[in-house]
Amino acid sequence: MGVDNLIKKYRNIPPRLLGLESLLRRCRLNSFDKERAEQELINRKAGYKGEKSVDYTLSFLAEKKYSIFHDLRLPHGDHYFQMDTILISKSFILIMEVKNLAGIIYFDPEFDQMIRELDGKKEGFPNPLTQVKRHKYQVKHWLDRYKLPQLPIETLVVFSHPSTIIQASNLSPEQKKQITHSTNLFSKIGPLERRYIKEILETKEIRKLVDSFIKNHTPDLPNLIEQFHIQKNNILKGVHCPKCYSMPMKRDYGKWICSACGFSSRQAHLDSLIDYLFLIGPTITNQQLRNFLQIPSRFVATDILTSLKVEQHGSTKGRTYQLSSILEKKM
Repeated sequence: MGVDNLIKKYRNIPPRLLGLESLLRRCRLNSFDKERAEQELINRKAGYKGEKSVDYTLSFLAEKKYSIFHDLRLPHGDHYFQMDTILISKSFILIMEVKNLAGIIYFDPEFDQMIRELDGKKEGFPNPLTQVKRHKYQVKHWLDRYKLPQLPIETLVVFSHPSTIIQASNLSPEQKKQITHSTNLFSKIGPLERRYIKEILETKEIRKLVDSFIKNHTPDLPNLIEQFHIQKNNILKGVHCPKCYSMPMKRDYGKWICSACGFSSRQAHLDSLIDYLFLIGPTITNQQLRNFLQIPSRFVATDILTSLKVEQHGSTKGRTYQLSSILEKKM
């Protein structure tokens, strides 16, 4: 099927999802709003699951007809915008916003919001139709920036939960066309292919656009410590067990050993360094690594830092190591 030629950027585990896991694992329970963090983590996992289900459906599109980007985050002025999925062809672009919400969904155009009713409770959300409309404007601006022809841009709000009931009677016919269940996705894409037959972008222009997306994609690293008002002295230290999450593990002859479950690993420190990235910062020194992983030996810490094979800056004594590439491998 040639999916590798089709998908230019796969969907990664959202950094905020991983960061929330780090937060719940590392921070003392009385130091932050645990219930809020747990609920957000549940919602993020549900959203990610829904997006992945849409990704699977799109993988059956015709080979080489589209370039597909999932979870793309691009700069726009002083800010960034992030699209769940964008399809690029020579004839048109399709931007999708994916929602994995159970219950009954209502659209309120008067107050520009979406309302979900579930188990007798109502909850308000930003209007996804407005979100994709804004993304459409931002992509148009992107085409201008790279001096590419303006081709038609269509938008879709895709509901991925199989039991979602959509109530959109108060929307215009044009707005209704922009909403679908993921199971009906191909029935929405087919008419677009028949409507936009003329090829506007040449192969080299498609490549230029694809390259600009890849080059400028910037993952979002959330500042959870600030958002949840956590003091750094409330962050637990030591290497946590990748199997049972107990900490700290003990290091013995190059291995990390969990005293709770007996699990051993030579690479257990990697997940703990990702915790450090989310909760402390994206760079680390030898001294900071020893403090966070609870390693007394500078030489052991040096061996670990060298084995990471990450970007380094500065002299030997004050050298800093960039941890972002460890996160990229995890995602």
